[in-house]
Amino acid sequence: MVVLFGAGVVPIAILSTIFAFDVVASNARTGFNAISPIVTKLGSRLLLVRW
Repeated sequence: MVVLFGAGVVPIAILSTIFAFDVVASNARTGFNAISPIVTKLGSRLLLVRW
């Protein structure tokens, strides 16, 4: 990747952001999948929206 983007400060920041986003998205997906169905039913009973 360094060959494509170079070794300056900006390319390193861009690559770091891309790799960090991948890790954060993966962990968020794992966390959302770990939510118990009972909790989602409780949320719908309390008339909570998804977002």
